[in-house]
Amino acid sequence: MTSIRVRRAAVVPADALVPRLSPDERDRLGRAAPGDRNPVASALLLARLAVAEACGVDPGAVRVRRRCPRCGSAAHGVPVGDLADGSPAPQLSMSRAPGLVAVAVSHAGPVGIDVERIRPDAVGVEGAGPDGVGAGRPPSGAGGVGAGRRPSGAGGVGAGRRRAGADGLGHVVLAPGEPPAAGPHGLLRSWTRTEAVLKAAGTGLAVDPRALRVSDDDGRPALLVVDPAARPALDAAPGLRWWLTDLDLGAREPGATHVGALAALVPVGTGPRVDHRAVDLARHAG
Repeated sequence: MTSIRVRRAAVVPADALVPRLSPDERDRLGRAAPGDRNPVASALLLARLAVAEACGVDPGAVRVRRRCPRCGSAAHGVPVGDLADGSPAPQLSMSRAPGLVAVAVSHAGPVGIDVERIRPDAVGVEGAGPDGVGAGRPPSGAGGVGAGRRPSGAGGVGAGRRRAGADGLGHVVLAPGEPPAAGPHGLLRSWTRTEAVLKAAGTGLAVDPRALRVSDDDGRPALLVVDPAARPALDAAPGLRWWLTDLDLGAREPGATHVGALAALVPVGTGPRVDHRAVDLARHAG
């Protein structure tokens, strides 16, 4: 059975994690905006720990870098794990929101994860600014160094994302006729599902979020590409299928702070087992 590891952690002050960061990671941290230092440091260390755990190696034998699947640039793009001995590393996805970072690791194929913080007014998402590690940002965020920060089309969704709090997140993320995800914070759940799929596809927001449905008629996770122009980027390769689920971050509980989703390409006829755990990064500080 396909197994996907999900590791999440509360954000830890960057200064406490610097001794555990590699030279490359410290360089990336040095380029982060002052307000992003803590989540960037936490996400970088969590990703390396998760890849090392999945491969049974020391974290020092893992390097996490970026690669754009479209242009090959190392200055932006999706996260990629490398092992010091050159053996194959699992697929990796990273996400961060205020107060929380998360990564997903899969040996089976492409994987995408997205987490977002629930705003107190429940209108849209509270972004963390440029995430430095992922493949898109929430509707109220902007830019970043992940893959595909801007959707295709002039003005279109980019402008809509900036207006999300005022005009409604549904105009940004829902395909025509698509219902919000079932349960509390349905539109925000729809956004996390969409981001997770686009990260796994390697496109980020170069594909318009409204080009796909991520919920069936009852609001349950299900992927359907509705824009033919997006099919080359999103259709599963032969022998693979899309798998999509919400992450249990307590969003249905009183006082919930975050929602999340996980997407992956898995072999047809299989369903992955998700190993989802919290990690205490403070134990790795110092």
